[in-house]
Amino acid sequence: MVTLDGVSLNNNLAGGFKIDTTGNTSAAGVKATINNSDISANGGGVAVVVPAGTSNASLMIANSNISNNGAGIIGNGAAVTVRVSDTIITNNGNGVVAAAGASVLTFGNNLLQGNTTNGAFTGAVPQADPQGGGFSRRLRRIVNPPRLLHAWRSQATAMHDAIVSRKQHA
Repeated sequence: MVTLDGVSLNNNLAGGFKIDTTGNTSAAGVKATINNSDISANGGGVAVVVPAGTSNASLMIANSNISNNGAGIIGNGAAVTVRVSDTIITNNGNGVVAAAGASVLTFGNNLLQGNTTNGAFTGAVPQADPQGGGFSRRLRRIVNPPRLLHAWRSQATAMHDAIVSRKQHA
């Protein structure tokens, strides 16, 4: 397991970050996480390459910036899974590329715009929590319906009281 947290990978000719399982047949596969990082101005941003018959590879990218690269995120191979959350992917030649059956999945909260070719995620990350995990849970904390309803009722009551008071003094 490899974890990059708060890392800047910039101005590399060959590429920013790459997983390539060529020659690796370990059943454990390769797992990595990139969090709160900047990957920019490289020949390629992030690439995960898994040739047929080699180990699988899984990469999680969160809270990061992938910009000004030849390509932003590339997944190549049927045993590739890349999950992306809260990440800016912009000003790359290609934003997102999924080739040869790779899964490049989104949590639905990324910015994928302004690339020469934006590309597209292959799907959404399935939510394991039936109540809505991750981003959904954070959104519910921000937009709390009972709290909003209470605030609305308080405002409505204050307006009603003001109207009644004006009528009594008129």
